[in-house]
Amino acid sequence: MKKMKDMPVPQSLEENLNALFKYVDRVRIKIATLNKTGSGVDQFMTMSKQLDGVVEATKDASDRVMDAVEESNEASDTLRAALRDPAQIALLDRFTDSNNVVFEACAFQDLTGQRVTKIVKSIFYVEDQVTALRAIW
Repeated sequence: MKKMKDMPVPQSLEENLNALFKYVDRVRIKIATLNKTGSGVDQFMTMSKQLDGVVEATKDASDRVMDAVEESNEASDTLRAALRDPAQIALLDRFTDSNNVVFEACAFQDLTGQRVTKIVKSIFYVEDQVTALRAIW
């Protein structure tokens, strides 16, 4: 058990409590405004929507590239069937090989989408935690 001389003096205790209350109040205000800008825009929702837009735009662009590559390969196959010159056929093979490299490179979109989706989930988790803290206050 503490001795009386080790106990804080009332004035010091009062000052400490007042400082603690001021700090808690600042924390409460910061939590309440954490996901809002001065214009009232919810930053978490904005981030999530922006990232969802990135995933969608990347997927759309990748799909368009892959469609164009498939169409180019089909045209090359049609032309190859009409050619007899080995040099021309070899040149078409180079086109097809290059198209296949582009097609395979479009797989980045799937990986990018997976990573951005993980980030969006993390943002929602943080938002849920902030919302819970706001509810407590």
